[in-house]
Parts: sequence; C-alpha cells; structure tokens
Amino acid sequence: IDTLRYVPPPNNTLPSIIPNGTITINSPLSNKIISKGAILNLNVTGTNLLNIEVFIYDKRNNLIPFSSLSNALNQNVLIDGNFKIGINSFIAIGECTNGELVFQTGSFQVTECSNTNLLLNTIIDQPFYQTTGSITATGKVDLGQKSVLLSEKSIILNPGFESTLLTRFSASIGRCSN
Repeated sequence: IDTLRYVPPPNNTLPSIIPNGTITINSPLSNKIISKGAILNLNVTGTNLLNIEVFIYDKRNNLIPFSSLSNALNQNVLIDGNFKIGINSFIAIGECTNGELVFQTGSFQVTECSNTNLLLNTIIDQPFYQTTGSITATGKVDLGQKSVLLSEKSIILNPGFESTLLTRFSASIGRCSN
C-alpha cells in the first residue's frame, strides 16, 4: 500500500504586493446634500499615484467618468437631470506607482430643493416647487394641474396669481423634502 504524505508549500512562494499609495475623497463628504441644478465639487487626492479615475453612477446606472494623470482630481459637476433624486454613489480609483490599485467609495444626496428665490410669473405647470429661499408667484396654475409650493422662508402670492376651481393648489412654509 502506498502512503500519502503531506508536504507544506515553502514559505513566501507568492510575493505579497502592498499598494504604495493612498487615495482620499476630500469633497463631497459622504451623504452631502446638494440641490438639483447646483454645482458639486469633486475633489480627490492621493499619494504615489500615476492617475485617478472617478466614476459616478447616474440615474440609469451608467457611469460618468472623470480622470486625472496626477495625484489630484478637482472637477466641478453640474447636478442636472442625469442624477437621480436621492442617494448617488461614486468610486474613486487610483493606480499606484507600483502598479497596484487603491480605491474609496462615496455618495451624495440630490434634492429638488432649490437654494435660490423662485419667481413664478408664467404658467405654473410643475407639481412641486420647493426652495430654502422665498417664492413669489404672479402666474396662473395650469388647468387641471396639482401644484404645491414649499418654502423655508416665505411665499408671496401677488396680484395676477390665479388657481381656478379645476386645479389643486397648496402653499406651505417648512423644510425642504426630497
């Protein structure tokens, strides 16, 4: 009968490669809240990196890429209709000088809450208007439209504002919602 004998592999048969670089997301800080239409500052830095790639997932789960051939990436991103209301995720990947990769993930929250004063002086045809500023309305709520105005400061309905019997309209002072 043959005997089987276990022979352990020699130590350190595979080299251990440790990344020699780091990557840090400076902005946006995780779960930063930003209004639709605003500019998001994307700032990522690292050490011992050949390049940095950042990928933001849009509302259709497509990747929006940004890149830099250095230890720093600083990009202003317009938060437009490509971003979903709510949490948006991204990943920052750095290629170290020794060929290894380092990464960090982050997120930011998009809200429809504007941070400017709203002037509604034409047909009011959206279901929801909200702002951290003031709302001044002289327009007419479109026939059959349901429209809500929400402001953290004030709502002024000037002469010329109209909401007819076949519309549903409300105005409130309160904190913005998502």
